[in-house]
Amino acid sequence: MAKQDYIPHNKVELEAWAKSFVKTEEAYVDEYGIREAGLKTTQKNVENYSSSLEKEREIVEMKQKQVAITKQFRKTLIADLRATAQIIKTDRKSVV
Repeated sequence: MAKQDYIPHNKVELEAWAKSFVKTEEAYVDEYGIREAGLKTTQKNVENYSSSLEKEREIVEMKQKQVAITKQFRKTLIADLRATAQIIKTDRKSVV
């Protein structure tokens, strides 16, 4: 049976967990083999991850907005194409 990992797999939970872990790590600098340099590395990694995750959230939100805009343009285009096709169909009947 595999050991369960104590580090969260969910990216949002990981961010919260890592921020909490850094606070604990800060409290134990120079104990349990935790050194200032290691703490600074962890702090920077958490900062980079949080920054990247925020950028990802912004991109996802922008994508959702763009998908909604494209959906509306698609509806407008289809309505226009159907109207034009109907005009052509009706006009052909009157010519024949």
